[in-house]
Amino acid sequence: MRQELLALAVCRAGKDGGCIRRNSRSMADKTFGDSLRPPHGRNKPTILQLSSVGLVVCAAGAGFLVWARQHLGSPFGKTEAWILLDTPGDGTEPAYAGIGFQPGVTREWFADAVGRHDNAALRASLHRTEVHPGEVYVAHAGVPHYLGPRLSFIEVQEPSDHIVIPETSGQDDQGATMGLGWDLALDMIDYGTADAATTLARARQRPRVLRTSGESREVRLFADDVTEFFDATMLEVADEIEVADGRFSIAIVTAGVGWAEGDFGRQPVGKGQTFAWPASLSLRLCAGRAPVRIVRCLGPREA
Repeated sequence: MRQELLALAVCRAGKDGGCIRRNSRSMADKTFGDSLRPPHGRNKPTILQLSSVGLVVCAAGAGFLVWARQHLGSPFGKTEAWILLDTPGDGTEPAYAGIGFQPGVTREWFADAVGRHDNAALRASLHRTEVHPGEVYVAHAGVPHYLGPRLSFIEVQEPSDHIVIPETSGQDDQGATMGLGWDLALDMIDYGTADAATTLARARQRPRVLRTSGESREVRLFADDVTEFFDATMLEVADEIEVADGRFSIAIVTAGVGWAEGDFGRQPVGKGQTFAWPASLSLRLCAGRAPVRIVRCLGPREA
């Protein structure tokens, strides 16, 4: 998708169609690399959002690609991840996440609660856990979830907006069901149940070190069953570390100050900044007066 858009933009700007098409393909290769060119000729882009929310109501994505293709005309589900940055809560209760159904919940019970607009019961049907800065959670496609109150996070997800909002007043059923109606829309939810320990163990990710360089390191944030949809790493820079893996990424500085240096010269980096790093870019990250932490959001990992 991104490669095609880039090629289209360049072609419209030039006169020599053949030359421009060749140049645009080359530019796309240098910018996005192989990580956004999966097998079978199907692009697998990724959506990235920086979010600060009071509350996200229970939502779900298409759990099966066949269902998504049939009813939504989409080749994607909606697996999504939250990299938590700040979780102050609202002063009355701490920040939390609700993920996955508790044992005993059925489609029939859930549909009845939706029809009665029993929002308290809907929320109570999910496992709930307090969340903290630095934690990473994944809501696999089809798994109901909510977040709140008052937290900030980086959200990485599949490139779709398949979302059903069971917690409503009943005034906009079309919007809450993507125009599908409740009978069909509720089919996209995963009604599998498990105990809290099992459900939260699957959702909460356990980052692992990919590589080290002096006192610095790069940490993968997601488990292998997630990286087929998207990927992310944390660069923890105490001294310096190189980035030259040939993968396009969006780099979000979440802490510290320092600089990046390469053929482009030297670029200061600091908390709150966001950069797009082309696949062809090689750089060295250096910590300044405070260690630097940078989240790299990437497309699916190569098999």
